[in-house]
Amino acid sequence: MPAIITHYAFALGAMERKDRAPEEKEALLVGAQGPDPFFFFGQRPWLRRHSREEVTSFGHELHHVDPTDCYFLMMDEARKEGDEKARRILFSYLEGLLLHYSLDRNCHPYVWSRCGYGRTPEEKKEWGASHTWLETLIDRVYGGEKGVFTIHADKYLALDYRSASLIGALWAKANDATLRKESFDENSFLLSLVDYRAIMRLTNVPHGWSRFLTRLMGKKSVPFRMNLPIRLKPEEEALDVMNERHAMWRDPVMGHHRSESLHELMGKAEEDYKVALGILKDAFEGKEGAKEALRRFSHGLDHDGYRPSEKLLYMSPIWPGSRERAPKDERKAG
Repeated sequence: MPAIITHYAFALGAMERKDRAPEEKEALLVGAQGPDPFFFFGQRPWLRRHSREEVTSFGHELHHVDPTDCYFLMMDEARKEGDEKARRILFSYLEGLLLHYSLDRNCHPYVWSRCGYGRTPEEKKEWGASHTWLETLIDRVYGGEKGVFTIHADKYLALDYRSASLIGALWAKANDATLRKESFDENSFLLSLVDYRAIMRLTNVPHGWSRFLTRLMGKKSVPFRMNLPIRLKPEEEALDVMNERHAMWRDPVMGHHRSESLHELMGKAEEDYKVALGILKDAFEGKEGAKEALRRFSHGLDHDGYRPSEKLLYMSPIWPGSRERAPKDERKAG
């Protein structure tokens, strides 16, 4: 990710036109959640949809490829929509999608470095839901700064049925031409939104009971880590999750030390969005060269901000007692 509130707040502040039609604004803000809703398809314990593995893998795989082919195909298909109102809704959604990608690729190096990650099955179990917890804390801090924090964050996924159906058809065409998941269809997007909203309500509303119930799953479980804290504890505030004190952190792929705050990374994301917006406008008007421009813009980077062949090797976890880590050969050499 980052998570719901951060993507919502960033899009709300960065989007070029604030006075667009309500259904277009709603589509943009849901688009700003990117492919993330697919992670939650069929994940409710009491409603395990039969195609959940393929739909969730669609979301995960899309995060780890250069999205040019997929996203431009969606632009091209949206341009062919005959109804003007529907076409504008689709392009507003695609604008949100580019906002999501811009934020992801700039902020994910920081998130991966600071949350830590596992390389082996044992390490993955040990680190567990630290990625989710860091993003939940960022949601609390950044959402509070922007005045949009709420434990009812599921409302930021609201979308009318017609718009969701239009967008779902677009995603189905993208799947057919790219990742080709057999069970992915025109309803996958809508049902993903439904499931994501339900899971957010489960983990947060009513807040006291949800916190108690999710804690039974374990303090390091993903459901508990998705529980949005109404207020931060002193030890959570001390983490400085936005890195306003400019602590050094290692780039998880390149290994060099960096010190940008999340606010600075978000500033770079906003600059990227403005470039992407020009490409989107060219695609809307059917101008030649738009796909090549999008490919130059992506520069082969996935949502993590790296080329798909590159591996995470370094980390500087933010958690007390955690140590900076590097490949074994480098640690021995040091």
